[in-house]
Amino acid sequence: MSVSQRIIEVAAQLFINHGVKTITMNDIAAEAGISKKTLYEHFVNKEDLLVKCLDFVHEEGKAEREKIFGKDGFTIEAMVEITRQTALKFNNINPNFIIDIKRYHPHIWKSKIVKMDKENIEFNAWMIKEGINKGLFRSDLNVDVLSKLLQEQINMLVGENVFPADKFSRAEVFQTMMEVFGRGISTDKMLEELRNVDKTGNKQI
Repeated sequence: MSVSQRIIEVAAQLFINHGVKTITMNDIAAEAGISKKTLYEHFVNKEDLLVKCLDFVHEEGKAEREKIFGKDGFTIEAMVEITRQTALKFNNINPNFIIDIKRYHPHIWKSKIVKMDKENIEFNAWMIKEGINKGLFRSDLNVDVLSKLLQEQINMLVGENVFPADKFSRAEVFQTMMEVFGRGISTDKMLEELRNVDKTGNKQI
């Protein structure tokens, strides 16, 4: 792993866990085990590093999705696994991670987060269409509406307004949301499959 990649991975984890504003370049250098001089040899400033971190997190998420769905395409097992992994990630996201980007780096928010949301909505649409084609999701619902609605619900969980972290487990909220959303768009065939999943003790949606 290159020094720059090591820095990006360390910084991304710090930003996600603690928010962007409170983390300094000194913090990042110390955590990465390098000097501040070395840090600035690879990144112009904190914003430059933040952009690279967002790219890294997004590409990592896409690679994970491709790995889960890449072998057999859309399956119930794959959907259960992506839901499980996403739920675990939510508990590690500090709400200030998103809040700080929107408040203190609006141009980055507009150029990066909005683009990520667009790609996520496209993925949601693909997943819903695949489910419809396999008779697992209802075909009488608007895919564009569903895919955007799902993304907005996910975005809601990241902020503090509706589900403050000191009162709610984000993983639990996400699981509940996905269960309600998933069952609402499911066909009888899908609900039967879900009952089979429930019997194994691996209920995830």
